[in-house]
Amino acid sequence: RPRPPAPCLLRVRARAPPSAPEAAHPDAEVAPPTPMPTPMPTSAPPRSSEAGLLLGASVLGAATGAGVSLFKLSTDLLRVAGYSAAESVGEDALFRAAAVVSLPILGGCAVSVLKTASSAFGGFPEGLPGQARDLEAGVSPRPLAAAGKAAAAAATLGAGCSLGPEGSSVEIGLISGRLI
Repeated sequence: RPRPPAPCLLRVRARAPPSAPEAAHPDAEVAPPTPMPTPMPTSAPPRSSEAGLLLGASVLGAATGAGVSLFKLSTDLLRVAGYSAAESVGEDALFRAAAVVSLPILGGCAVSVLKTASSAFGGFPEGLPGQARDLEAGVSPRPLAAAGKAAAAAATLGAGCSLGPEGSSVEIGLISGRLI
């Protein structure tokens, strides 16, 4: 079955070349000039609100990436420094093993000190559910308390301990988003 012809957007009459006999006749019908079609833009320029949103998202991504990178570097620095120092304390294998086992205890003590010190700033911020409640209630974020919590998390992970279900990277991104 043959396809119907596609609809034509422009109707163009073929003009006879000037040497043709009908072009020389003064009563010859001449087609009116065909208007040129307006080209459709391929994409609209971004509106100022979209550009602002894009800029804000870029700043948030850069701030979160910098915070997470700093967190990872500090965790690795604490782990390498702590375990290499614990392994080089002496020749006695039992003494070295005791030093390695004591690192998580020292990490817990560091977290206790940081938690006590953060009480001057209102304590550690709660996890994701608490942050969501604070956001809905209009409570402003506490950046120093959040930095103390990130430092405690770095000490915890650097000492070889584990953390809760929400990763510290998620909380760093959350507090960055609330600050920006």
